[in-house]
Amino acid sequence: MGENAITEPCGPTTSWSFDQDAHLLFIKGEGDVVSMTFKTDLWKTIAAEVETIVIDNTITALPDGVFNSCTAVTSLSMPVFGTADAPSMQTISTLFGYTPENLTTLIISGGEQIPDSFAASMPALTSLTIADTVSVIGEKAFQYCSALNSITFPSAVDSIGTRAFSNCTALTGISIPDGCTSIGPNAFDD
Repeated sequence: MGENAITEPCGPTTSWSFDQDAHLLFIKGEGDVVSMTFKTDLWKTIAAEVETIVIDNTITALPDGVFNSCTAVTSLSMPVFGTADAPSMQTISTLFGYTPENLTTLIISGGEQIPDSFAASMPALTSLTIADTVSVIGEKAFQYCSALNSITFPSAVDSIGTRAFSNCTALTGISIPDGCTSIGPNAFDD
């Protein structure tokens, strides 16, 4: 974080920092984020300036609508929550309270299972990076991401859900790992 950074707590062992020069919001700590103090004047002042969000892999949960005032976000780096045995149902749209139409870059930095419809219908999404820890990509996870042009799956992926990448009309490069044993119907259909 630069010299013009603001830091506030957002849970018992978590905090958020905003670098005003880089327009970067960084959420760090360990455990659940309880609140981003949206009701404070401070948050109201900076939320619309956030362009990049980075969530530490040690964060285990975020409240729905946590980024609802962050309308300028173009890049998001975050882990998926839950496990393959107990997956989270939280999607990008539930975190924002809407579909962030300016989001061009998504980095899934950790976690085991990408939930169903996780980043569906994101028209500007062109870049997707998936961590080596992810083994399951849920149904319709990236459906209708029409600008997504290539994806390389990590070697840990063994299951790609039904319609996971359907209607990703710009998708031209696909590299599926040898260990992927399950690809759902219409996973890559236009």
